[in-house]
Amino acid sequence: MGTDATEKSRRATSVNLGVVSVIFFVFIVVVVIRGFYDPLQKQFEKDEPRVAERVEDDSSLKLHPKFESEFASTMHKGWWHLGCTSDVSELLPFLRLFREENMDREWIIDIGANEGQTSEEILQTFGNIPYTKADEAIGVSTQYCKIASNPKANLLVVEPVPDNMNKIKDRASVNSWDTQNVKFAQVAVSDEDGETSFQLSNGSETGALAANRNANGQEITVEMVTLESLLNRYVTNRKVFILKIDCEGHDGKIIKKGIHTLSLFNVRYLVFEYHELWNNANSGSLEEVVNMLDEQNFSCFFVTDRRLIALNPWKHIYEVKMWSNVVCGHRVKSRIDQVVKFYNSANGHTGDAGSVDLFNWLFKDSRR
Repeated sequence: MGTDATEKSRRATSVNLGVVSVIFFVFIVVVVIRGFYDPLQKQFEKDEPRVAERVEDDSSLKLHPKFESEFASTMHKGWWHLGCTSDVSELLPFLRLFREENMDREWIIDIGANEGQTSEEILQTFGNIPYTKADEAIGVSTQYCKIASNPKANLLVVEPVPDNMNKIKDRASVNSWDTQNVKFAQVAVSDEDGETSFQLSNGSETGALAANRNANGQEITVEMVTLESLLNRYVTNRKVFILKIDCEGHDGKIIKKGIHTLSLFNVRYLVFEYHELWNNANSGSLEEVVNMLDEQNFSCFFVTDRRLIALNPWKHIYEVKMWSNVVCGHRVKSRIDQVVKFYNSANGHTGDAGSVDLFNWLFKDSRR
């Protein structure tokens, strides 16, 4: 009996020593790991505020030291970027990040679709063409957590020139636009309804209702509608995610006439072109349009390769009438503040603004 008690005591002592040894070993491991981890953690905690500050800086709250004095001349130097690489195509990936859950019910409107270049990019960004084609051909419904989560895109393609519209529909056929919800409107959009003469040009991109420096002497008669008439006809649920306007100078007229239409159709984001053709179309000034949009609760920004430049509050230097694009977001219905921070943080220089000249602060390479 005594022998059994002694044996049990010995075993208990052995177990306790084992537990103590394990705890001690774990303690040593934790100490060693923390010895390596703590410096990393401190560095992370040190860096994190700088990341936040950088994003805040890139929201256009802080501008380049020479912004006021050199903005106009720099915009002229950057004309190629402003016309070719600083448009809605640059914005689409960032707008995609803030697509709402009910995107399957919202529309994207491409007014002045030309030959369908931007429409194609919109469908590639927001639609599910690859998934739908594969599902119809071989059945991939088990991949419900992949591309299938993208709803079909709702896209209205607006283009008045018959030859351009034919090319758009050929593009649609080749690239399976029929897998999405796409509507076509062969009309011109301006500030009144009716019929009007449309001047053709030697380049597909610059046909216009207004006087056109590239006009080739040919004119066609087209249907003309206001923004409200267009959307009433095609967007019956009155939900617009992106409204893109590129109407060779008529952009200002369309927006001013349709300023209250934006709220009627719950437009989240507006993108339009701004250049000297506004004079030919009597579109007025950019300041006038930006102020009207501000009254409708939209914040507007110039689009450049590296920055979205805040147009609110207005500065007189912005009235440069250079070939450029403007993006506006509704301050309640959109996430424009986050779009700006993400865009500028992803594209802009991370160093101090004064470390580069204004051109390279706005644009991505040295082409001038």
